[in-house]
Amino acid sequence: MYYVTNVVDYATRFPLASVLSPTRTTQDVIEAVKQAVQEAEQLSETLPSEVVLVSDNGPPFTSKRFRQWVKQADVPFRHIQARAHHPQSIGMVERYHQSLKYEAVWMNDYEDPIEARHQIEHYRKTYAYHRPHQALGYRTPADYYVDEQHDESLRITA
Repeated sequence: MYYVTNVVDYATRFPLASVLSPTRTTQDVIEAVKQAVQEAEQLSETLPSEVVLVSDNGPPFTSKRFRQWVKQADVPFRHIQARAHHPQSIGMVERYHQSLKYEAVWMNDYEDPIEARHQIEHYRKTYAYHRPHQALGYRTPADYYVDEQHDESLRITA
């Protein structure tokens, strides 16, 4: 079994990272957040003064190691954990996760994890750059992301 950790920009629905791994440990989540930060930096050249990380209450996000990493990271994070049993709090990432499962994962019988990683990354880019969203005025998350990066903070969900 494999797990996908997704990190999505809350306001724009831009999927910054989709990381496939055989485990769902604190280290897996840290790597996904690091990849998301790298993607955000590549897209906007600089990060805002504060990155708000909203997550669920799963063990990787509540672990002492993750909390320490957030405090010591090079990025100025403010970590907020969603209310328990309230998936709407992290609705953007939940919606992306559901779309990914229905449209890319469950429809395919992957030969190996490398193929799955490539297909998941292809889906992430298609979702971000080519798929218009009604809630974004039928613009793509990438179009909206570039316009919204002048804000003072970045809110991502994982």
